[in-house]
Amino acid sequence: MASFYLFQFAVNLFLLINAVVHIVAVFSPRIAVASYRRALMAALVSYGVSLYRANRQRMQPTLQAFRQLMLTTDAQYFMYALVMLGMGYVNVFVLGPLVIYATYNVAVAVDKGFKPKLPVLRRLDPALKWLYSRSEPAQLYAALLEVMFGVILVLNVITGQCSVFVLMMHWNFLSYRYQTAVPTQIVFGQLRVMLDQAFHHRRCPRPLGGLWDKLVGFLRMMGSR
Repeated sequence: MASFYLFQFAVNLFLLINAVVHIVAVFSPRIAVASYRRALMAALVSYGVSLYRANRQRMQPTLQAFRQLMLTTDAQYFMYALVMLGMGYVNVFVLGPLVIYATYNVAVAVDKGFKPKLPVLRRLDPALKWLYSRSEPAQLYAALLEVMFGVILVLNVITGQCSVFVLMMHWNFLSYRYQTAVPTQIVFGQLRVMLDQAFHHRRCPRPLGGLWDKLVGFLRMMGSR
């Protein structure tokens, strides 16, 4: 148990360091891209190990088992990081939610892995309690970043800055998150209310409102698959 938390602490701290390097290395694209890839690889390792540890006793090579596995947070972020790394698509929005969850993974590792053996770390209790108290807002912020990135990708496809495949993979990821994560459902719900009000406003042309309703129906169908 202690070795698992030590491992997660090291891997997630590595992810956070590389995410920071990616952001600050604005004048060196090579360093920025390399740190971005290392952060995604760290996420792959972290979620992969957690996934294996939680499911090694009941893993089966069947499609039904895979579908059940994809309903877990670890599997969703593992596949997302794998796809983004494999396609070579670089965007800081991809790292945003990973950084948020990595921060909590580091805190949990310190709390459960190091603190029992190093009593001096109990001085961090106020900071850990504050961080845990901000868990729900942090998850909402992560979900907001994911949805915002989905909208940005639509615009990027229209302007030719990314492929349709990247867009499809991200929205497939969002469909899984919507099925399993309450924060994602809340963000989509708030976004839909805002857009419903805009497209059904008396000054908005009716054809646009009808197009929006068809789009909502299409997204519902995709999310229920």
